[in-house]
Amino acid sequence: MTTSFKNVIGRDLLHGRHVTHRPFSFRNEAAHVFATNTFPPTEDQTNAFWDRWSIIEFRHTRSPQARDDHLAEKIIANELPGVLAWALAGAQLLGQSGRRFIETRSHQRMMEIWRGRTDSVRSWLQEDAVELLRDEPDDKQVKEYWLRSQTELHRHYCAWCSLARRHPLGLHNFGDALRNAFAVFGLCEDQETHKIWGVHPLELT
Repeated sequence: MTTSFKNVIGRDLLHGRHVTHRPFSFRNEAAHVFATNTFPPTEDQTNAFWDRWSIIEFRHTRSPQARDDHLAEKIIANELPGVLAWALAGAQLLGQSGRRFIETRSHQRMMEIWRGRTDSVRSWLQEDAVELLRDEPDDKQVKEYWLRSQTELHRHYCAWCSLARRHPLGLHNFGDALRNAFAVFGLCEDQETHKIWGVHPLELT
């Protein structure tokens, strides 16, 4: 799913054919809208995958008695000029933002939920299993307290996965996922020791 998804939305060269006709090649130019009741499953944890999504949450539901099956026709008949003005204002905002959709708080919240459900490393960092440090302390002894090897962190992560009933990543995939989360959680890698700086695992009880 991940490879096909990236090929389609990344304007890569695709191949298709009409039934009984010769194959042809093309590049997709269409935008995509996915309507779903649950988050799509994925094993891709790269930022390149997650940066491609804009989530619109529909939180409100109506009872069957309150639903209007002709609502779309009524909006088109009575409110179409307002809808057009709304769309033009949105297009202007899109142009001002460098053709990037503005991220709403709702989108950011839903993305964190989705990533947390598919990325056990981010879930581990968000739980009470670790202590995160945002500001570097001046005391060298205190700083050493925050330097942890990838192997040590992976051991604590696997222990947390066992309690949380999550499937743990292997050591190398864990390191890749951890580095993808550096910017979000304020972590970095010490250039001299190659240890992870800014996270301290807590003993699980």
